[in-house]
Amino acid sequence: MFATISRAIAAIILAIALVATSVLFDQRQASAQAGPLVLDFVLFDAGTNAPVRTLYPDHDTIVLAGLDGLNIAADTIGARSVSFRLDGVLIRTESNPPFLLGSDNNEGDVYGFELTAGRHQLTATPYSGTAASGEAGTSTSIDLTVIEAPTLQGLLLSNSDSAAELALLRSDNVLDLKQLPRNVAIEAGIIANPGASVSFQWDDDEPHVENNAPFSVSGDGGPGRLRPLRLELGRHTLRVTVWSGQDGTGVASETVSLSILVIRSNYVVNTTADGHDRLPGDLHCEVTRGENDCSLRAAIEEANAVRAAMKIGIATPQGESLTLELGPLEISSRLSIRGNSYEPTTIDAHGRSQILIVKQRAVAHLHNLRLVNGDGSLSRGGAVHVAKGHAYFYDSEISDNQANIGGGIAVSRGFIKLTRTRVNGNRAGHGIASFGGGGATQRGGGIWISKRGVAVIDSSEILENEAIRGGGISNYGSTLIINSTIARNRAGSGGGAIENIRVSTGPRRRGNLVISYSTITENLANQSARDGEDRRTGGGVRNIGGRLRIGSSIVAGNSNGFEPRHEYYSPDCYSTVAIESQGSNVIGVVDEACNTTGVAGDRFGTGFDPLDPQLQPNNDYYLPRRGSPATDIGIDVGGWPSFNCPDFDQTGDRRPLDGNGDGVSRCDAGAIEVRAFS
Repeated sequence: MFATISRAIAAIILAIALVATSVLFDQRQASAQAGPLVLDFVLFDAGTNAPVRTLYPDHDTIVLAGLDGLNIAADTIGARSVSFRLDGVLIRTESNPPFLLGSDNNEGDVYGFELTAGRHQLTATPYSGTAASGEAGTSTSIDLTVIEAPTLQGLLLSNSDSAAELALLRSDNVLDLKQLPRNVAIEAGIIANPGASVSFQWDDDEPHVENNAPFSVSGDGGPGRLRPLRLELGRHTLRVTVWSGQDGTGVASETVSLSILVIRSNYVVNTTADGHDRLPGDLHCEVTRGENDCSLRAAIEEANAVRAAMKIGIATPQGESLTLELGPLEISSRLSIRGNSYEPTTIDAHGRSQILIVKQRAVAHLHNLRLVNGDGSLSRGGAVHVAKGHAYFYDSEISDNQANIGGGIAVSRGFIKLTRTRVNGNRAGHGIASFGGGGATQRGGGIWISKRGVAVIDSSEILENEAIRGGGISNYGSTLIINSTIARNRAGSGGGAIENIRVSTGPRRRGNLVISYSTITENLANQSARDGEDRRTGGGVRNIGGRLRIGSSIVAGNSNGFEPRHEYYSPDCYSTVAIESQGSNVIGVVDEACNTTGVAGDRFGTGFDPLDPQLQPNNDYYLPRRGSPATDIGIDVGGWPSFNCPDFDQTGDRRPLDGNGDGVSRCDAGAIEVRAFS
């Protein structure tokens, strides 16, 4: 009745049968002592008077099609009669074996019993005497699901050589040839009586009927082996129908249709030239027919058209840049792009356009890329604009780009995460001396995050960017900075490194900023006198109404150009609301403008006695010297994983180390761990 969904399950059933044989022997021994027993239930075909199969214990499904009437027998030990109840109603008591729910004529002719489609419970109680007399044994019940027609239980993708199961297929499937073994097959698991068949139709081919299990789309390839199914790139339709009789005859199940998209997920970019894909959606990355020239734009357009998770590798000669001539690259699907692993692959817009736009529903994982010379002067994001999607950068660089908002990156309504990524030398606006536009324009030299945006900056550098406000970062949304360095950024007005703004109106009053184990140094604000003095504040961080939480970080050595006695002197931090210190911070100058009070482990200086963090510049990092006040002061903040000591510092060296020689390893404040004391 039941062609299993896999041969592995058949092996399990065989094992169960062996166990059942052992149990049966034990039960027969025990029956003499325990009274009559019902061992199991057996399905009979009333038309042939022959048993069809033993029903599974506890629950089973019976298919009416293919049976010329049915009956069910109770197989017993030590019983001389059996009473049957169906759905709690006594049907009959049988005193002559075989003990049948629908009885027989005692001459081998089994009567049919009308069992309607639906769910039923059958209970049999054995007795040691006839007519339900003598000792009663334990009642045995089975739940039955009765259906009119055979049905398809499922379709299994398997390795046709080894019979290993790969996946259960659904209504809509994507099969990646790069992830599959060379030879695969598709098997149908059915619920049907013996003698059933299965019809398969692949696309518009003639239907193929399989009469014997295993029921495979491509047929049998010999004992224990299925014939491989030839999978061609493209979208296919598989239609499956189960029949109660051989050769596609009898009662048919509902036809099940599945969509199967066959892809080869890896596209290899082999040209530095820019060009559109010849036919997006044909699963071939090619600019010119027959030339096999796959540009990065063509690969992305193919991925967008297919809407499956695609992988794009760049295999152009090392050191040669990919040039954009046809506008920004737009991503609207799930994909990954991986540049050269030895040296990031450069994508150069030559000032003609932005470089990447990540659109709604897109999820882009971007590795080993260098995005340069993008221009979003009339838009947001010189190199990258995350419009509504998700972007993840790894081991990449975003340099020398410009835009009106977000010189390097703009996050309008999505999510971005930077991991081991450098954002360097980008500009928002028309230079720090220009104040045209007002409002949100000319903000975020490196990165701008809107109130609907989210950013995570992990083990990365934000360096030498410039804007009117927020030289490195301008955050209106929610941003987490951890294990990162923000240095040498410049703002014409306020927020040399970072500005954090909470808007006063609207439903999304964000401006949430978390800074943990990071270093903010050598940033400059007040680089132009054209804005009001009250706005030229916060050489390091400028917080206007937002929620700023900071822990185990260094904010020192920054400047906003005013003298210590000036009303708006705020070289390292300025905040209109209280900054929430999580402890163990090193802040060069803390006064009324900074608006924070120290907690456990904090080290603060004043305007007339700034605290020197004793940092040694080393390329793009700032390493604490021996004796730095940042050494071994980091703490874990319970309930706030973002403020707990990371396992590694920004350079990838392990944390914590013993930096002061006291024999105890503790994390240092800032992005870089002091090398172990020796």
